[in-house]
Amino acid sequence: MVQLNLFSFRKDKKLTKEDQINITLSSSLKLKDCPDQEVLDVMSTIFSNYVMGKGGIFYLKEEGCKHCKNKLRRKDIVQKIYHFPGGHQMVLKFMRYSCFHCKKTPEKPYEKVFERFKHYSSNVKNDSVGKYLNHLSSFSAVKQDINVEYSNKISRKTIRRWISEVAKEAKSFIFSNTHFSGHLVYDEEFMSVFEGDVGIKGATLTKKRLYFHLFRDAITNGVIVYLTDSMEKGNLEKIWYECFVHLIKLGIIPKTISTDGLSDYSNVIKMVNKQLILEGLIKQEQEIRHSYCAFHYEKNTYENAKEFIFKSKFKKDELPECVINQIKELHQFFDVKSIKNAREYLSLLFQQKQTFIEPVQKQIERLNKYFAEYTLHIQYPFLKTTNHAEQYFSNTKPEKIKKGYKTEKGLRNMICNIAVKMMKKDWLKAIGRENDYSAAMKLFTKLIKGAIART
Repeated sequence: MVQLNLFSFRKDKKLTKEDQINITLSSSLKLKDCPDQEVLDVMSTIFSNYVMGKGGIFYLKEEGCKHCKNKLRRKDIVQKIYHFPGGHQMVLKFMRYSCFHCKKTPEKPYEKVFERFKHYSSNVKNDSVGKYLNHLSSFSAVKQDINVEYSNKISRKTIRRWISEVAKEAKSFIFSNTHFSGHLVYDEEFMSVFEGDVGIKGATLTKKRLYFHLFRDAITNGVIVYLTDSMEKGNLEKIWYECFVHLIKLGIIPKTISTDGLSDYSNVIKMVNKQLILEGLIKQEQEIRHSYCAFHYEKNTYENAKEFIFKSKFKKDELPECVINQIKELHQFFDVKSIKNAREYLSLLFQQKQTFIEPVQKQIERLNKYFAEYTLHIQYPFLKTTNHAEQYFSNTKPEKIKKGYKTEKGLRNMICNIAVKMMKKDWLKAIGRENDYSAAMKLFTKLIKGAIART
């Protein structure tokens, strides 16, 4: 148990407010069987809004109503417990207030540290969420781990509710985020979930395929995600349209979108542009331009060549050297530095077309058909590949996700949290959880080791 007591300062000793806080805490902390930890992050949040009075009670620095500006009435004292790994606790007391004039509920700054209307401090909840997203995809596994670490008795139902609550916060952050340049990279992944009484022994379950649609900004890493049960062209148009309208409503004009080599995408962007212009959301000259990924083009060329020669694109045998040279010559198209040079090189490829194997010939024809899409990267080099999207799926370990999240609700919760985590290093702070799960492992040392000595 950790207890905070008052410390009286000599009137003749000139100290700054920060010095008084450091001395008070460092001299008042009583640690019994508690390892050195850092309480500074938590206490600095509290001391930025409160002053400590008699009996260790925290009072608001400014006891005025934020709504009507009148003086607040002191109501009663509430006791809050901050939990630490190992079962240790820090007990803090706060004065609660009411406004006699406007009757509105005054602000409670301590809720930045302690969950509102909840028994546990926010770090326990955030630690549970962190474990669930990082390595434990089972509510029961998180429950067991968190209870051992905090010497507590948190139920599986509570863990599940926490994940859902944070998912709502994450979704809200994603769709209010304005940090976009308008240059997007798109990709999708399919995932399977079960419908029915999942978790009940003997229950009849049916498998359902879902598609995770990812729009990631090529410059800012901003993310927009959708989960649907279809990859039909009409559904793709709907998802793309919703994404672009969402950005436009935020004041961001979508400029470009880069995708892999699926031919449908070219038609999808044409239909979406037509609808956006028809509804007056963008002007004719603001049409969203589409870019095809050079990496996928090259990958498909090799696969098609293997299919042609070995009758299987999965064959591990090396392609003949003459074929490899043909493919390398084709891929030099993506090294040109101007649209003029690209046209000249494509013309040269057409002159030599009959000397290439059939799959390479078809790829030359594809360059001609989608010339604008395969040369947009000359103007915007960051659109040359869809690596931003590929890296996202790689870093979030889609195979682990596919196996770990068995219901649609669980998958949706995970996807929103992962999206925020990939956008921001301090992702928990982004969704209003400033004292993240690492804070519990960082409490107390700065004040104990670095405080001013008492004289």
